[in-house]
Amino acid sequence: MTEEHRLVESVEVTDTGIHIIQLKSVLDASTVDEFEQVLGFLITQNNYKFIVDLSRIDFISSAGWGVFIGELKKIRTHQGDIKLVGMQPDVYDVFLLLELDTLIEAFETLDDALISFGVEPAETAQESAGAALEGGADAAGISEEQAEPTEAGEDIKPV
Repeated sequence: MTEEHRLVESVEVTDTGIHIIQLKSVLDASTVDEFEQVLGFLITQNNYKFIVDLSRIDFISSAGWGVFIGELKKIRTHQGDIKLVGMQPDVYDVFLLLELDTLIEAFETLDDALISFGVEPAETAQESAGAALEGGADAAGISEEQAEPTEAGEDIKPV
């Protein structure tokens, strides 16, 4: 996948273990696999607290919304959650229309999302060394091949 078509711009890990995933462009059928792979890999590594920054997302298709819904049960079973932050007005309107606000919390700012996890924003100011990674699937520590759609049951392993 070329750099300009990457959906996942970065993944940062706070010192409290919350993964902040920055997305860009659109989350639709052409990009949903990348997001599923990154989120799925992080979950297999026992990470269950996520904030997804949608401030640079212009559109989310039903397939995109399905990724969030599909992982909620597994994440919440492990006392985790997914919080959304910074939705553009058009994206937020669809979020409300689909009544996803009854399932997933959305916030205007990253600080508000962090507070909802019981973390004061000052506690997250210093990221773990090397936690901020740039660039799509690399952000989760997986290779391009691993970011491609996998067959059911195929494990994703770190590089």
